[in-house]
Amino acid sequence: MSNNGSETQSNQDWVEVEVEPDHKEIFKNELVRVYIAFIRPGVETLYHRHDKDTLYVVLEGGKNYSTTLPGTKAGKYVLPKSISLKQKLTWLFTRAVHGWTDLPKSAYVLMHNDGNPIIHRVRGSEDNPSDMRMMGIEFLNPGGRIEAVSIGKKPLPVDYEDATVRVFRLKFPSDLPRLKESICFKGIVIALNGPVGFESASPGDSGREPHELEEGDFVWCDGQTEVTFTAAKGPPSEALVIQM
Repeated sequence: MSNNGSETQSNQDWVEVEVEPDHKEIFKNELVRVYIAFIRPGVETLYHRHDKDTLYVVLEGGKNYSTTLPGTKAGKYVLPKSISLKQKLTWLFTRAVHGWTDLPKSAYVLMHNDGNPIIHRVRGSEDNPSDMRMMGIEFLNPGGRIEAVSIGKKPLPVDYEDATVRVFRLKFPSDLPRLKESICFKGIVIALNGPVGFESASPGDSGREPHELEEGDFVWCDGQTEVTFTAAKGPPSEALVIQM
């Protein structure tokens, strides 16, 4: 294993994120690898390397400290449109003054690590009431996004877009009238706040199978199955639709 960050550091100073004990893989195919990072109060992860573009979704928020391995480069973070200017300034201030960042539940950020790997360790603040949980989605085919698929009857605002992914942040039930009756795309749907209902149908099927994603769940869409969002029981909810 080579250390691309610094010739002065030994190979024992860090591990790949795939084997870091607090980063648990839950899904992988040829396009993505999905894992859950558990950031425990007062406990540091090992120094670990990210070398793939990664979208991080905050499932359970809290304060965290991120320390880059001495002699290596800092990470490059990109924020979606749904992160307000006030939130950005707050993060800059608390990071500069206190050293921590308070990540709220259901926020997401992107780490551009392809060609710019980061080696860091992360510690949860001692005053976090519980573990932080972050869903990491590594993109294994950077720059390979296929032609964009429209999901709305009229154009819906794109929250983030680059050569690899296009991300929509949908609110239910308010966005339902704006969505197409059925959508077929390759990518991921994540239930951010509250349950998200949808129906699926394979090509040629006459019936549709109902599903309900609980908060924090995700589903992989294979580009062949048709998806129709529906109103789930309970309070208003949000979902991320990540197209590739």
